[in-house]
Amino acid sequence: MAFYPIDLIDGEQLVQELKELGLGVKITMIESVDIDIDWFKKI
Repeated sequence: MAFYPIDLIDGEQLVQELKELGLGVKITMIESVDIDIDWFKKI
């Protein structure tokens, strides 16, 4: 039975490299708007 070494990778670094190289990823920017309920209570 042969044993092979396991290479551990940094997932964050892998994703960053894929983004920079444009390999297998699609980047989508999502705008998030939160309602300030306290502001509306004051008017």
